[in-house]
Amino acid sequence: SASFVGTRFLELETAPLPGINDDATFDCVGLINTSCQQPDWRHTASLRFSRDFYTTQLRWRHVGGMDYEEITGEPGTTDLILVDNGNQLGSYNYIDLSGSFDITPTINWTIGVNNIFDKEPPMVGGTLVLNANAPGGYDQLGRFIFTNMTFTY
Repeated sequence: SASFVGTRFLELETAPLPGINDDATFDCVGLINTSCQQPDWRHTASLRFSRDFYTTQLRWRHVGGMDYEEITGEPGTTDLILVDNGNQLGSYNYIDLSGSFDITPTINWTIGVNNIFDKEPPMVGGTLVLNANAPGGYDQLGRFIFTNMTFTY
């Protein structure tokens, strides 16, 4: 089986002074700055193969790039990491792999690896936020292995 879930933002208006100064309203789509962190596109795609007593799954998580631009439309200047990168935060991709199999008709074991290639989240300077200098929505943990066992009766 295959699945694909994607989100495309067309508009995300932010009003810093709602009802007081409607002219200050701006669109955050595709921007990163002190007020915005919104890629215009992100998706998760999965391929899953099941047969008899086992299943394997490959998953691709994508976070689109963002322009470092102030709410005025001017290029951002305070975050030197992004300035040195052409005032952009590039897109990011993560690949995950998992498999499960039935040990018995009532016991299922799953094991997997998320972020197989150990892609680190994008780093930005302290002027923008955030979560240990990385924007939210990215894989903060790096590569990790997981497992679980399910018992049914």
